[in-house]
Amino acid sequence: MDIKATIRFFVFSLFCYWMLPSHLYAQSGPMKKKISIRIKNKTLPQAIKQLERKTQVYFSYDNSLLPAKHIVNLEVKEGNLKEVCLLLLKGTNMKYELVHDKIILQQKKQISKTIAPPPAPLLKPPRNISTKKKAVRKKKAAPPPTKPITTTKPPPLRPPPTLTPVSPCKISGYLVDHKTGEKLVGANIVLRTQHITGTSSNNAGFFSLQVPSGKQELEISYIGYKRLLFPLELKGDTALEFRLHPNLELPVVEISPITPQLPSASASSDSLNSIMDTTHLDALSVYTLTQNDLSKLPTILGESDVINSIGVLPGVLSSQTGDGGMRVRGGSPDQNLILLEGIPVYNPTHFFGFFSIFNADAVQQAQLIRGNIPARFGERLSSILNIQLKEGNNRHWGGNIHTGLISSKVLVEGPIWKNKSSLMLAARMSHLQPFSGAFQNFDFEEVIFNHVFYDLNARLTHRLSPSSKLSFSFFKGGDVYEDEQILEEEEPNLTAFQENIGLDWGNQIASFHLEQQIGKQLLGQFSISDNRYNNFSNQSYYQNTYFYNDLETYKFETYFNTNVHDIALKADIDYIWHPKHYTKFGGNITFHNFSFDSLEEEEVYIDQEELYTYELPYFEELQAQSRSIYIENDWQINSKFKLNAGLRLSSFLVENETYTNLQPRLSLWYQATKKLGFKAAYSRMSQYLHLLTLNTPGLPFQIWFPSNEDLAPMLSHHFVFGIHTQLGKKWTLQSEVYYKNNQNLVERALIDDEEVWEEDNPFVTQWEAGIIQEGKGWDYGWECLLEKKRGKTTALMSYALAWSVRQFERINENKRYYNSFDSRHQISLSLQHQFSKHFDVAALWTYRTGFPFTIDFYQLEEFENEDDFLEENWELEDDDDDTTPPILSRNNARLPNTHRLDISVNFHHFTKWGKGYLKFGLYNIYNKRNPLYIERNYQTTGRSSILKSKDDLPLLPELSYQFTFGN
Repeated sequence: MDIKATIRFFVFSLFCYWMLPSHLYAQSGPMKKKISIRIKNKTLPQAIKQLERKTQVYFSYDNSLLPAKHIVNLEVKEGNLKEVCLLLLKGTNMKYELVHDKIILQQKKQISKTIAPPPAPLLKPPRNISTKKKAVRKKKAAPPPTKPITTTKPPPLRPPPTLTPVSPCKISGYLVDHKTGEKLVGANIVLRTQHITGTSSNNAGFFSLQVPSGKQELEISYIGYKRLLFPLELKGDTALEFRLHPNLELPVVEISPITPQLPSASASSDSLNSIMDTTHLDALSVYTLTQNDLSKLPTILGESDVINSIGVLPGVLSSQTGDGGMRVRGGSPDQNLILLEGIPVYNPTHFFGFFSIFNADAVQQAQLIRGNIPARFGERLSSILNIQLKEGNNRHWGGNIHTGLISSKVLVEGPIWKNKSSLMLAARMSHLQPFSGAFQNFDFEEVIFNHVFYDLNARLTHRLSPSSKLSFSFFKGGDVYEDEQILEEEEPNLTAFQENIGLDWGNQIASFHLEQQIGKQLLGQFSISDNRYNNFSNQSYYQNTYFYNDLETYKFETYFNTNVHDIALKADIDYIWHPKHYTKFGGNITFHNFSFDSLEEEEVYIDQEELYTYELPYFEELQAQSRSIYIENDWQINSKFKLNAGLRLSSFLVENETYTNLQPRLSLWYQATKKLGFKAAYSRMSQYLHLLTLNTPGLPFQIWFPSNEDLAPMLSHHFVFGIHTQLGKKWTLQSEVYYKNNQNLVERALIDDEEVWEEDNPFVTQWEAGIIQEGKGWDYGWECLLEKKRGKTTALMSYALAWSVRQFERINENKRYYNSFDSRHQISLSLQHQFSKHFDVAALWTYRTGFPFTIDFYQLEEFENEDDFLEENWELEDDDDDTTPPILSRNNARLPNTHRLDISVNFHHFTKWGKGYLKFGLYNIYNKRNPLYIERNYQTTGRSSILKSKDDLPLLPELSYQFTFGN
């Protein structure tokens, strides 16, 4: 028996089993479904339960609104569900409404009796209201009862003094997408009558908010969805599930109960409201990108990318140099904590940093925190990038197929058990061979180049109960690079030279997540994960030389392999114990295993007779353990001030050393007006892991290693002050100044730094060799972000003015110098316009000051115009001995400034099977060859090296097509 064929048949049968009934069910419509049913002497809730079991169509209602004494007796033969519902509710004050596949029960005049009217006047008041208004005006003694309809002020927060004081109530629940059931992370829930009172949904889509009892009005907003008003009358604690509709559809929200007893509720839209789209406490140094945002921006060769999209923000420099993907406010790539579903990612890049490992089709949301880092995050100095993946559609099957010039992708998602379990699978594979010429070295006669990258995302989610959810996530991605170069010459003393380079790096992450609501005030999120990262590189040289008519063969081969393996346990608790306090606390423990394995072999033969052999193997393995606990609290001091205070305690155990750091976090928000807010924040951060990039920055020979007895953890103090304001109804402006003081920084010596390397063994292969410790750093600057996210035209304009300075006792004679990631000016201009639902365009222009690098006198001769690189105030020192390289000054030169314009045109078409999305554009439209970095060639005689500039990609077309089905 063919086992693989049997498995494929079984999986295909399961797919058909789940797809076919739901498809036919959608075709016929639930209300036209023929049924026969008999209900005798049942209460209305009992009758509804019997009808649900019979039809598998479910009702949503508030049990307290159903008439308790109403008895149902009916018998229907070969009728439809619509007729049954009318008979079921006959004689009651209830009405029904079909919202997709669920029947919502409400009282017929529920809104007018229990809910305060909206503050904005109706565009066209109903006739009965205007008539009633005229009749009331004849009675001079009584005030008009419809006065709230014409007023522009919200209802008062406190009742009249003659009434009893209001008691606080708690509103909690989940925010999900109506179509897919996906959680909505970071949605804003604001009490409209008290604008400073608000919260946001967490990573589970859960929110909880304390508000006064009585008539209240909530505003719910989320990027890509209609802004909604939610009026209700609170008599006690309320738990709801909000199912929001996307912005392109009708402004409807579906509310479903998740606890038995609920007050009445309904919703309406208010797309013209001008309240800021932010949970005010998190507005500073925080930026969120949704999947819709990723699809709009111009791409590299048609490939939407998270890290490249984040690069348009001020203070963020995305880099195509293979060393981690981005630099934030002067920090190195390893100082960014990049999380995939809460799990750290050690190398987030494909293809030497041009693309990230995050498949944009599988990403639901990406949030970058550049400052004001809350206590729940730690162990990095610069920023947090938190990636949330899609859970999968738990309503019906769907997905998309995407192909472009760089890669092809597929995504499939759907319910395994409708409304209970969902599956999401996303895969991507590159086809880069047509573009290999842009990266080849044509100094060689024959070049064989091959690079393949891939990634796979899988997620299985099951709702155990209305208050509990379990999910399993899996990710695997990697790169395989091969480069073979052959040179043959006719000179009598050299016959052939061959160089081979091989690289292989990748990540693998598996995790279980449990979300559990504990009572009315607690939500717990618990996870266990297995995280693996490997980086392997090998390099070999073969050279045949005729030496006095004898054939001399020289062989050199080296390989390096490093691995990181983490097993982690994590717990996070959300707790609201007081109307003015929202508390989060938790902790984690991670077991680290680091291994380093390398080998160098050198052989020399004359006429195949061994003349010289050399072998240097090296292996080391280190175990470490990191622990942390934290607590943070949002405190609403009054209607103007809000404070977040947190404390994180972390420890790191390695070999015979234990490091402990207490990290306070504090941020204060002052809401001056509805549209203007000020905020200040302070964060103390520690980092126990370090990254070294060997050889050139263009090849990812990366080593992650821990702090140890001789290497202390890095520390930083981060101060931020900012202003956030709303300009009109559609524009927002953020302006921030920041200052970072860094300690215990780590740097790697250049091969030219004679003072660092040991004279007796200058080319040691151990990872400890050349590490320079106890550095100091200062990063400071000003950033400005102007953004428009609504309307047919959206825009983003950002500017950053920044300085990044370093000082090491063993570098540059202990003099301060500009960091390798210092970029004085950075500008990004992004514009998108939607002409119609079928056609839109996008353009992105970026500019930045070039990065500093180190150059000596002889290396400078390799460049045609040294004035393009040298710093104005620095001079290269030389002496009379031409055989000795000049004394080096670290980062004494700077690359030219870079700028680039990208344009894309997007076409959309719709069919009965789904919708198509064709993207065409141009990358680097005016063909500016921006130098990305300087490559050092160490294969020359002596300690000096030759530098070569590695340039950005030239003018290239972008072309991709995506078809979405089932959604």
